[in-house]
Amino acid sequence: MELNERLAQLRKEHGLSQNDLADQLKVSRQAVSRWEQGLAMPSSDNLIYLSKLYGITLDELIYPRDESKEQKTTQDMKEEHIENQKKKNGLLPLFIAVLLGLIIGIAVSSSEKAEIFPIEELEIDKIDISTTGSIFGAW
Repeated sequence: MELNERLAQLRKEHGLSQNDLADQLKVSRQAVSRWEQGLAMPSSDNLIYLSKLYGITLDELIYPRDESKEQKTTQDMKEEHIENQKKKNGLLPLFIAVLLGLIIGIAVSSSEKAEIFPIEELEIDKIDISTTGSIFGAW
């Protein structure tokens, strides 16, 4: 909504005629009419007075509201939170499945490479050095 439309809307909401508003601002009725038609702009002093008269900030008076970007309602925020939770909860099982797959893959891979020997075969015969003589042989 443009400033001129906003000025007309606020004046009507507060039950003022163009003459009533003009008298309060000490301007002509035609000046108020030109503001509301978008043919002229109120002075900065008049804008400040209008914002005080209507009980709104100067920003609210001057800058148009973008209705498509209105603040989200509580219900919208709850729905958005639920959607975010669903997304997070959907990733957890996937992460667990991938992690388990890696663990199982590593376990299977390492068990195939390792050869299993009975304990008896792993015993090493002792060599008695004292009976063979010098360990360096005969020089």
